[in-house]
Amino acid sequence: MRLLSWLYITSLTRAVESAARIEPKEDLLNTMSYLKSNAYDLYSPYQYPWMTINYLILIWCASSAISLYLKKYKRNAKIQRMIASLDEDKKRNIVIYVVQILGTTFALFAQLYGGIDIVFHMKDETTRDRIEWAVLAIVSIVVIYIWELIYRLKIGWPLLIHHIITIIFCQLNMASFFDTSQIELLRVALLSGFYATTEQPSFVALLFYRLDIYPRYHSFLFFFCRYSDIYS
Repeated sequence: MRLLSWLYITSLTRAVESAARIEPKEDLLNTMSYLKSNAYDLYSPYQYPWMTINYLILIWCASSAISLYLKKYKRNAKIQRMIASLDEDKKRNIVIYVVQILGTTFALFAQLYGGIDIVFHMKDETTRDRIEWAVLAIVSIVVIYIWELIYRLKIGWPLLIHHIITIIFCQLNMASFFDTSQIELLRVALLSGFYATTEQPSFVALLFYRLDIYPRYHSFLFFFCRYSDIYS
C-alpha cells in the first residue's frame, strides 16, 4: 500500500541518518538496559535462542496436531476424499497454509500493538512492553519461515530466496537494534514484516482451492488476493 511504502522509505532514510545522530534518549536507553539485564529470562523475546526454540517447538506441535486432524477428518466425505487423493507434499502444504494463517495473524496483532508509537505515531521512543511485542512479532515471522523451509518437501527457488532474504534482513535489523538502540532499525523491521503478516487472503484462497471448498468462489478469492498483494 502507498502509505506503508511511504512509511518504509521514511523510516529507512531516518535509520541511515541516525548514524550521525546524538545518543538515544534516556527512556529508550533505560528500556534497552532492562532488556539486556533480563537477557536470560526464558520468556523474554530478547533471548533469541530460547525464544526461537520455544516458538519452533510450539509451531511443530501445532503442525503435527493439524496433520493428525486431517488424517482423521470424516465430517465431509468430499473433503475427506480430496485429502486422501493428495500426495504427501500437498498434504503438508495444507498444514503450512493453516499454520501461516494462524501464525501471521498473531504476528500482525503483535506488530500493530508493538508499533503503535514507533510506526503509526512515528515517535522515537516507546514503552518496554511495546518493544517486547515488536520483537516478538519479528521473531514470529522469522521462526515461521524457518519452520516452513524445514517442513516443506518441495520448495521453488523464488520462495526459498524470499524466505532466506527475509530471515537475514529481519535478524540483522534486530541485532543492530539491540546493539545500537536506534529505534529506526526496529521501525524498519516492523514495516518490512507487514509484507509477511498481511498474506492471510492468499493462504485462505490456496487452502480452499486445495481442499475444493466452495469451488464457485475460487476465481473471486484469487482475484481478490491478486489485488490485495498489489495493494500491500
